[in-house]
Amino acid sequence: MAERACGRGVATDGVRRVLGLARDPYGLRRLVASADRENAGSLGVLRRTGFTAVGEVLLDGRPGVRHVRELGCDQARPPIG
Repeated sequence: MAERACGRGVATDGVRRVLGLARDPYGLRRLVASADRENAGSLGVLRRTGFTAVGEVLLDGRPGVRHVRELGCDQARPPIG
């Protein structure tokens, strides 16, 4: 992400668009994402878009957090889009 775009909702909007495409038309029911534990911006994007932290993971040898986002219509999550 370009520095001038940080904090403007660009990544959040992009993730919401991906969520919409994953569910409709591709029919996926779950997405998994990981972010470096030190990357507060990425962790915030995942939280704002309804991902839930489910565990730890190593990302290129660095500690990270794995997240899951259920895409079913009946999930009590922030809307996609």
